[in-house]
Amino acid sequence: MEVLYCVLAFTSFAAFFQNNTIKAAMQVFSFAFMLFLGVKFLMAKSVPKLDRLEASIEKKIESGIEKRFHPTSAFMTGFVRTLANPGVLLCWIVLGAYFVSHGWVEPNYSGKGFCIAGVAGGVGLWFFGLAWGAALGHGRLTDKTMRRLEIGSGICLLVLGVIHGIHLAMQLAKTRGLG
Repeated sequence: MEVLYCVLAFTSFAAFFQNNTIKAAMQVFSFAFMLFLGVKFLMAKSVPKLDRLEASIEKKIESGIEKRFHPTSAFMTGFVRTLANPGVLLCWIVLGAYFVSHGWVEPNYSGKGFCIAGVAGGVGLWFFGLAWGAALGHGRLTDKTMRRLEIGSGICLLVLGVIHGIHLAMQLAKTRGLG
């Protein structure tokens, strides 16, 4: 489902982000969003548990979709649950726009095709490694370990956000004739 959402994002929404104003707004938004998430992960006291309202909403959506599709394997259950998560599609729309706006992916069929193939390979390796790690450490991750992973994620997001901010500042300096 991740790959299908990636294909949808690159084929449908990437052209929308070719406009320079939208491209600039997307770059500033992605910078601010990375910093926000990094700070949020660092400032959290513990790994959040779903509260009753979130759990009931999630259960209602998942049960409705699972009733409709009747997944019988772990793969299909994961596929259907990813399908039910609109945040995944939004993430791929933002990533697609970011990759195209920075020139990392050419806005043609071959460039997008190679990127989608890379995403398919990367997602496959990620989920294989995740499944393997879960099988080895099933039930062994404590709240303290999960908190450390969250702090590490927050630090990585802040570092990426600062790098992105420096890049944006350098681009702005070039356009203003300062650099």
